[in-house]
Amino acid sequence: MRYGCGNRIPRIIAVKSLGVFGLANSEKTVDNALELFKDTQKIAVFSESFGGPRFMDEDQINFINNWEVERYRTKVST
Repeated sequence: MRYGCGNRIPRIIAVKSLGVFGLANSEKTVDNALELFKDTQKIAVFSESFGGPRFMDEDQINFINNWEVERYRTKVST
């Protein structure tokens, strides 16, 4: 099943007329995910003054995801 950003299960689920929910193994991870979601909403609103948000395409998303993994691997292997 595909969730929109690779094959990862989403940390945030928004349900129309119900609310926004965080999902993770720890409260700290949920809190971080919800803070990032709120920041994303602020960026979406404030960026309207500059022509609106510009979202990354799938290649850009994959680059960031792979870069993060590579950085972790390098850190662990040294």
